[in-house]
Amino acid sequence: MAGKPRQKADSDLTLGLPFSGHRLQPCPFCGSLELWVNSDTEPKFVACKECLAFGPTAPTVAEATQRWNRRS
Repeated sequence: MAGKPRQKADSDLTLGLPFSGHRLQPCPFCGSLELWVNSDTEPKFVACKECLAFGPTAPTVAEATQRWNRRS
């Protein structure tokens, strides 16, 4: 049956970022919302595309986003 391609349940392909269930806060250094989540390798972390700052590492994407949000 033809139809839409299926998305992985753990990703939001419209944003190109893994879905962690947590909204990311802006970069605490430059205020940018252009963020990237490293979800492919260990450890996981959030990085700013503007100033290249990166957050605390964690074993899961959810923990990495929580730690990023606690930085500000």
